[in-house]
Amino acid sequence: MFVPSRLRLARQRRGLSITSLAKELSVAPRSLSAYENGEYEPPIDVITRLANHLEVAESFFEREVIDPLTPQ
Repeated sequence: MFVPSRLRLARQRRGLSITSLAKELSVAPRSLSAYENGEYEPPIDVITRLANHLEVAESFFEREVIDPLTPQ
């Protein structure tokens, strides 16, 4: 099962905005936002492209939920 918070984490670790990542992957920004917000899961081909572009294994998106770190 795809874990949306992991997509957000991987994207933020790379310093990418939703708009820039969507453009680089030829995906609509609204779709990428929906994936991150858990509105629906990306198709497997998009998961593969996300993993390759963000330099993570596809299985990264299936692991446990990660809470975001907050600055102290």
